Amino acid sequence: MSAMDELKALVNAAVADQLPEQVDNEEALLQWLTEKIEHLIQHDFDGLLFLLYRIDVSEKRVREMLAATAGASAARTIAELILERQKQKLIWRAKFRQHPTTPGEEEERW
Repeated sequence: MSAMDELKALVNAAVADQLPEQVDNEEALLQWLTEKIEHLIQHDFDGLLFLLYRIDVSEKRVREMLAATAGASAARTIAELILERQKQKLIWRAKFRQHPTTPGEEEERW
């Protein structure tokens, strides 16, 4: 599975909505996510807060980024933070992914 496919799967699972097929690159994913965040801001702010909590996006980071990008789209800024956090998760998963053992290596593993 490519890194983009893994990122799409993480975002799709977090947002609990089906990604359209035309979302095939990071910019398209960011645009789709921005639209979802905009909807949450307007219609389900508690849902947005829960999403950010569940994904583990730092409230402090959100406040810093919104203050730094005053005048820019809040939905776009939040979407960028979500993608950034999901990418961090992919990096950590790859770093700590268990590799299959080779014969004779079983005793070395805990």
